[in-house]
Amino acid sequence: MTELMLKAIKTAAFASEETHCYSARLYLRGKPAAEMRNEGRGGPDLIEPIGDWLGRDDELSAAIRADLEATGYIENMEGEMREMGLPEYSAEGESGLVLIEGWACEEINKHLMGKKLKGEMSRAAIIYHDGELLTLKYHDRAKPDQRLYDSALQKRPSAKILNLLPFAKALAIFRKAA
Repeated sequence: MTELMLKAIKTAAFASEETHCYSARLYLRGKPAAEMRNEGRGGPDLIEPIGDWLGRDDELSAAIRADLEATGYIENMEGEMREMGLPEYSAEGESGLVLIEGWACEEINKHLMGKKLKGEMSRAAIIYHDGELLTLKYHDRAKPDQRLYDSALQKRPSAKILNLLPFAKALAIFRKAA
């Protein structure tokens, strides 16, 4: 399990032009390590070390890099770059404070997709069937219930009802299919 985590995430979709406009607190090993933010205009993230990491930028960078390596993030990122046909990319020599931006972007994406999924699941049964996401809801705006889920499964017995899965698993399916 990763020792990196973003908490207190706040986003502003209206201000996001080229990148996410956000602010968040980065935790490392369960303790606050930095405040992160981006104004959403395509520039780099601003990372301000806090707490025990104040004034220790190089150590924080090394700790972040070590965690990103341990979780496989760097290896996956390099593989994705190759799959997209981009020139051979190597993270060798990149500081953890540079690499954390891509990781933070993915975490913000997960956060936003999680909010979207929770909202949709509160109004409808979210059904994953044959690689597609489908929604089924009552006409009177009633919340989805077991009767609605059973109705969906009668028509598509092999479908997965995301509302009934653990949230992390539902989110993974939702992100993959969306």
